[in-house]
Amino acid sequence: MIVLLIEMSTERGCIALFKNKDLIYHATLNSVIPNSKNLFPEIIKAFTATSLTPEDLKLLIVGVGPGSYTGIRVGAVTAKALSLSLNIPLVGVCSLEGFIPKKDGPFASMIDAKIGGVYCQTGVIEGGVVKNLSKPSLYSIEEAVSNLKEIPVLVTPKSGS
Repeated sequence: MIVLLIEMSTERGCIALFKNKDLIYHATLNSVIPNSKNLFPEIIKAFTATSLTPEDLKLLIVGVGPGSYTGIRVGAVTAKALSLSLNIPLVGVCSLEGFIPKKDGPFASMIDAKIGGVYCQTGVIEGGVVKNLSKPSLYSIEEAVSNLKEIPVLVTPKSGS
């Protein structure tokens, strides 16, 4: 099954194509150019690079936040347009669930809230399985420092973990 993921909740939007569970294409969108201008060209590049067509898609996944309101709208409307035009399912996922480390142990996924705080969700990976320990929450910087000081791995869109 071919799946397209669109994540636009941060200044570093991305897209990914999967064939079953295997990642076959990934691109981080250029943060200098507004993501709304390079999302469709990057999706076209993904299809070209993988010799696929939009008609090969069986599912669309889109990040629904928390994060940039404008970015989320751009990603959601793009995914919705593709879903309707191709008559395929569209699934929204929490954007924080896309920022997880590659190794087992406790972690916190974080996105800059741009209002003097951070959006955060904690979890743990055991045997490669992710278990969320909290719901997405908005913390002030002080609350984040206090609540997350015992968590060894902090993952952000810029951390590359």
